[in-house]
Amino acid sequence: MTYKCKVCGITFQADICAKRKYCSLKCYYIDKKETSKGEYSPFWKGGKVKRICQVCGKEFKVKSYTVKKGLGLFCSGKCRAVMQSKNRRGDKIWNWGGGPIVTKCLFCGKEFTVSRGNHNAGKNKYCSMSCNGERKINGNFKISTRIRDIVKGNKWRKQILKRDNFSCQKCGRPDNLQVHHIKKLSNIVADIKNLIKDIGFHPIIKEHVPLWDISNGITLCVKCHKSVHSRGAGAALKRPGMNL
Repeated sequence: MTYKCKVCGITFQADICAKRKYCSLKCYYIDKKETSKGEYSPFWKGGKVKRICQVCGKEFKVKSYTVKKGLGLFCSGKCRAVMQSKNRRGDKIWNWGGGPIVTKCLFCGKEFTVSRGNHNAGKNKYCSMSCNGERKINGNFKISTRIRDIVKGNKWRKQILKRDNFSCQKCGRPDNLQVHHIKKLSNIVADIKNLIKDIGFHPIIKEHVPLWDISNGITLCVKCHKSVHSRGAGAALKRPGMNL
């Protein structure tokens, strides 16, 4: 029987029971491709719909199922970011903690604002890097460290080690030796802290006699040094050479 191809119009012969519509598989796939698009597709859900961008007002098209999900509000990622930056700020954000708080600088006493998270974590105690730097310079710990590092501090330690014959004055051990301050170095520094702040570090440190008094030092090994600090920072030590 003679049939006419639905796609290309060519007549072709086929069996009566075949009821053929296409002359070849090529024409069959061409027709299926055309008839499976858009509203002819079994998965058709309405096509694209027109929308107005909520930020810039530009008209654009999105798929209908996107609109049903509550999406498709912005024409681009840039516009979406602009809207999010407005809506996800301050008390509108999900992890809002209450906003910045006012606190006082521990060094100069000036009030300044700091984020609540940093404040709760114990950070931002100083209003500026300048105050933080001054605190380090004028703090007892920092001054004590600087005293230990200067040349005169090294000479003081060597004089005590030589006087004590390079041996621990508690157990007699000749190695792993340290020089212990009978009166705490931090206590000595606390007495002259204000003078250092007003006059300067080097003029005061070099001329302050208690700092370089060798009778305030004693040679101990590491183990004995730890034990002395654990029972009161050397309260029982009065002068070198005594029986501990």
